[in-house]
Amino acid sequence: MNQSDRARSETFLRRAFRLSRQNLSATFADLNDWRRRCVAWAQLQADALYAWEMKHKWRLVLRLGVLIFVGLTGWFVLDWQRGRVEGNAMQAGVGGLVGGALMGVIGSAVLSFGTLAAVLVANKLFKILARTVLLVSLLVWMPILALWQTAVVTGKLLLLVPLFVLFIGTRLTQLWWGIFFTCPSRRCSYRGLPAHVCPNPECQASHYGLWPSLYGVLWHVCAQCGERLPTLDWLGRDKLARRCGQPSCQMQLLGRHAGRAPERLVAIAGGTNTGKTSYLLMTVREITHSGDAATTIKAVIDDPSQEAEFQRNWDNLAAGLPAAKTTDVALAFMLYGRVGRERCQLFLYDAPGEEFDALGATAPQQYFPLLEGVVLLVDPESFAAQQTKADRNRSQTNALLEIVASVVRMTSAGNLGSAKIQKRVAVVISKADLAFVTSEIGDVRQAPIPSEVCRTALMQWGGENALRALEQRFASVRYFACSPLGRAVDNRSREPFNGSGVSEPVEWLLSAHPLTHRGEEASVSSAGSH
Repeated sequence: MNQSDRARSETFLRRAFRLSRQNLSATFADLNDWRRRCVAWAQLQADALYAWEMKHKWRLVLRLGVLIFVGLTGWFVLDWQRGRVEGNAMQAGVGGLVGGALMGVIGSAVLSFGTLAAVLVANKLFKILARTVLLVSLLVWMPILALWQTAVVTGKLLLLVPLFVLFIGTRLTQLWWGIFFTCPSRRCSYRGLPAHVCPNPECQASHYGLWPSLYGVLWHVCAQCGERLPTLDWLGRDKLARRCGQPSCQMQLLGRHAGRAPERLVAIAGGTNTGKTSYLLMTVREITHSGDAATTIKAVIDDPSQEAEFQRNWDNLAAGLPAAKTTDVALAFMLYGRVGRERCQLFLYDAPGEEFDALGATAPQQYFPLLEGVVLLVDPESFAAQQTKADRNRSQTNALLEIVASVVRMTSAGNLGSAKIQKRVAVVISKADLAFVTSEIGDVRQAPIPSEVCRTALMQWGGENALRALEQRFASVRYFACSPLGRAVDNRSREPFNGSGVSEPVEWLLSAHPLTHRGEEASVSSAGSH
């Protein structure tokens, strides 16, 4: 069990007692190891001294004998010079030398034996006493260390109180302003505290509980590489890379402002061949390059890799080449800027049309319950293609109804009760530059088309049941028309594409405060929004 799993399964007090016990055990093990090393070193020195004496015992005896002889001889000469020696000088001198030699031989042997015996006894006593003395000192220090560990844990607990209040206050402020650390993946609906990535390039481990705790008040230590990780943003935690807090996902949070600004999520939905990819690219272009002061959204692309990919796609559009069909875009497109007066990070989701054509293909759209609104693109050519057939109403109505049912199901997270879904839906007639569309509703390239005009046209084309289902299930529905490319696709023409009316639906979706932002719920009637 790693630190994150253990932190989620333990109570706070149990964790405190367990960590204190671990610290005491580790300290006792260190002291006991130090005691053993001291005893081993002392025994080694004593054994070395004894071995040296045994190896040089005869040399030691000889040197002691010579030393005793020289000492006695010198003593005799001094006494002789001072007149303390009586009798014949020659006899006295010879007797003194002989006596000194005998005393040297006997004394050196006795002293050497006594020295060796003393070293042997001291060695044995040291081996016995060293263990006792060090054990007594260990027993004396253990209560002191226990008190010290208790003081350390108590100090951490006292320090954790203001830090915990600071952490809770910071998190509540983030939630108030709509900073949720939302996962950008279409296949994940996680909103919550993120996982922070170890800054060691060779490690990159995910840490799910990087905040002040008993594992570390100001710093945690990576269990895999030992890197120190700050637990607070003002210590540098906000500089660490972040991943989705769902262990089964671990998608990296995109954008330079991930977790630093309120999040607003919009999805572009629709069936196949409705032009969702072209619509997304043109919308991003208008939002990031609009010089119109009346535009309510002004932003920049927040992720460098997405910015490079967008520039390649835009170069193709500028050269008259249409965008490739969406295959499997797993991540939201990230923008950062102002919506009205508020700064935010804007998520724009684009999914393949096949995932909306059938109810069974709704599994990947896990992000839909988190959305603030949906841009639902409707292809007018699909209606026109059915006009010569007797069953056109049934065919197209069923197709559009399936898409609407998919959107309702995904947005409501499976809750199909009678209450309206508190989200906005912008129904957009795509490819409004077609001749039969302009003859019906007017030219969107000249002026915006009123909502009621767009709704009436869709009703006449056979979308009445689908539109009534939307208006019945969603709190607010409005109708728009747009031309994502500005003209029909012609492989022989290299005239740049220039969209019209693409950003207005997104601006309307984000024009009011989010319907669930700061705990509020809006009650906007569908009829009043037409």
